[in-house]
Amino acid sequence: MKSVTQLNLFEETGLLEQIESKRKGGRQDYSVESYFIAYIAKLMLQFQTDKQLIRQLNCNSQLRQICGFETHYVTLKDGSSKKVHAPSAASFSRFMTDLEAVVDNLETWAKTAVTV
Repeated sequence: MKSVTQLNLFEETGLLEQIESKRKGGRQDYSVESYFIAYIAKLMLQFQTDKQLIRQLNCNSQLRQICGFETHYVTLKDGSSKKVHAPSAASFSRFMTDLEAVVDNLETWAKTAVTV
């Protein structure tokens, strides 16, 4: 995954910092960089939907490791704990909303930034 290992190119543009600034309050279990790597993986693996990506992240520990998602426990409202392997579809959707707000014409950008 050449594109994933070259994320330092995005440090110069401030892209990840711009996305980080759009994050709202609440739990932030994963970094913006992890979400961004997952987005690049989605493109490279040619998944059509976010659900396909999330399903694969939940099943594939190597993909989780590449993206930087670590398994952890969260405490639910009833006090019980739940083991979480990857972000929820809702969390990934919020990230995509933030990414689309920062990158003009995301689909065109993605096609030029990531070649499969």
